[in-house]
Amino acid sequence: MKITCLLVMFSALATLPALGDDQTKARKQLDRITAMASDLTGRRVVGITMSDLVNLKRPDLVKQRKQYNLNYGSLFLLHQLKAAGMTEQELAEQLRNGKNIFDVANARHIDWKQVLSEAKKLNGKVDRHLFEYFFDSRADHQRDKDEGYSVLADSVQADDDLKEEAVDAATDAYVRARDMAMQRPGRHAEQGLNPTDELTFRRDHARQGAPTPSDVGVSTAAPK
Repeated sequence: MKITCLLVMFSALATLPALGDDQTKARKQLDRITAMASDLTGRRVVGITMSDLVNLKRPDLVKQRKQYNLNYGSLFLLHQLKAAGMTEQELAEQLRNGKNIFDVANARHIDWKQVLSEAKKLNGKVDRHLFEYFFDSRADHQRDKDEGYSVLADSVQADDDLKEEAVDAATDAYVRARDMAMQRPGRHAEQGLNPTDELTFRRDHARQGAPTPSDVGVSTAAPK
């Protein structure tokens, strides 16, 4: 009996490093999502890609971001929690009690390996869509109009929670996608850009930042 108990205990202890490793890797992928959305061009692309992946319109994603003060990485984790069966009401109550989204995820024993897999999938789609945006941005700007989406209004305080390592990875992906698109013949990305987006288009991602909503008089307050 003692031997059996010891084997069970050692087996349980052996799984702890693996679980922690999955969470660390998942957190890096979520931080990369946040970093990629740290300027206007990246934020538009991340918003569109996440909208399609979780099947929710961008204005609704923005509403959730403002309601809970979540950057895009944390917002994706929110949707992973919902996919695992947690209701938004339960989540709101936990956040009101002072927990952050990662506290909630750990308390719910979320499958970090699954979160890691889904976050990698999202980052891969973001990278692809970013290339497509730089090649021809007209469809995305038309989608902004159709959905009533304002990239300037899509901002919360939590967006400033950036990890340097994630910013570096996002910058590399951003510049790589931009440079590849610029080398393709028949490129139309700069046609029809408004002055603010045209300025952003020429900025290096994340390192230099972008105009904030308050710079142009757009409120970032949560809807009442």
